[in-house]
Amino acid sequence: MSRPTVLLVEDDRFSRTTTAQLLTEAGFEVRVAAGAEDLERKVRSAPDFLRGLSLLILDIELYESLGRSREDKSGTHTGMAMTGSQLGVSLGLAFPELRTVPFLLYSARDPRSVQESLEELKSLAEAEELIRRNFRGFVAKDERFPQQLLEKVRAILACVG
Repeated sequence: MSRPTVLLVEDDRFSRTTTAQLLTEAGFEVRVAAGAEDLERKVRSAPDFLRGLSLLILDIELYESLGRSREDKSGTHTGMAMTGSQLGVSLGLAFPELRTVPFLLYSARDPRSVQESLEELKSLAEAEELIRRNFRGFVAKDERFPQQLLEKVRAILACVG
């Protein structure tokens, strides 16, 4: 019997490493990406990278350059940024393989703030459908994070698989 496969998209190296280790030790196959650009590179070099995913896990504080630039007030160009929830929806729209994969968010932010971000996203028709269909919850990054993440992942996979 194959192990459930989890894709962890996390820009912080320490958090990515420790969370991937936690999930691996719990018996999951873990694929990691440092962000949307890293994920795109991995998919280009290994087209099956997204095949067979059971769950997508994102840090809501993840900020990504979208490859588009904007000029800030000082006149310097900066990348457009988005939160993990926006990234989750964008990845679902960009990669057809992710459109049906449930996703879970985690963050050190206040859960009310996370909920507000999700409510904002629902104003976009595509985002609303993806969130309604695929969003499976939120885990706070606190002292109970490891235990709560594993409990949430197991519960999601029990319903999906």
